[in-house]
Amino acid sequence: MATAGDVFHNPTTGERVTVLLGADDTDGRYLAASMAVPPGDCRLGEHLHPGLVEAFEVRRGRLTFSLDGEERIARPGERIVVPRGARHDYWNDGPQDAEILLEVWPAKRFEQLVGTLMGLAREGLVDEHGSPDPLQAAVTAREFRRELVLCSPPRWLQRVVNPVLAAIGRLCGMKGSYARHAVPVDRVTVEHWDERPEPAAGEQAVAAVLGPVPVVSAGGGPAVV
Repeated sequence: MATAGDVFHNPTTGERVTVLLGADDTDGRYLAASMAVPPGDCRLGEHLHPGLVEAFEVRRGRLTFSLDGEERIARPGERIVVPRGARHDYWNDGPQDAEILLEVWPAKRFEQLVGTLMGLAREGLVDEHGSPDPLQAAVTAREFRRELVLCSPPRWLQRVVNPVLAAIGRLCGMKGSYARHAVPVDRVTVEHWDERPEPAAGEQAVAAVLGPVPVVSAGGGPAVV
């Protein structure tokens, strides 16, 4: 599990995640991370999280969200809460990197999933959108089906095809996750961050009134924006 100061990077999508408070710091309950999302249309595709809640707060730049079929642009100071089971996606169609505060409840399995996808990307085992090949994708999808469900292809088709592909993938030696991907690419200093409670049920896009997000410093000196 991740801890404050761990850095993870996806070279395919360009996303860089710096953990402010991780699952290892909170017994798996909570993740807070500063995430840099570069401009471009490299998106995962519409998906949902059956077993977790996400919150995105834009601190710099802008991020376009699709939430249950409705698109909106989130700008600095705005927060998007994604409830369990809500269809969503996000991408940066602005001219500069978007700096995002990402929060997740609970966090342990989510961290394992994201670490796996980023690790496969660093090893060159994903396509230009960051997706693994169909066999690896099916094995990972089966292991993390409470954490991530893609909305395409249709879920009925996934229920039929994924178990077959996953069985073939496991016969080929593939796993749903790999311990080596849990190792961060870097460690930096971050300011203290307090665990926050899960948003109330039904809370969605609202203006957030929060303090500044810590900016990490490889030299050991934290700053804020």
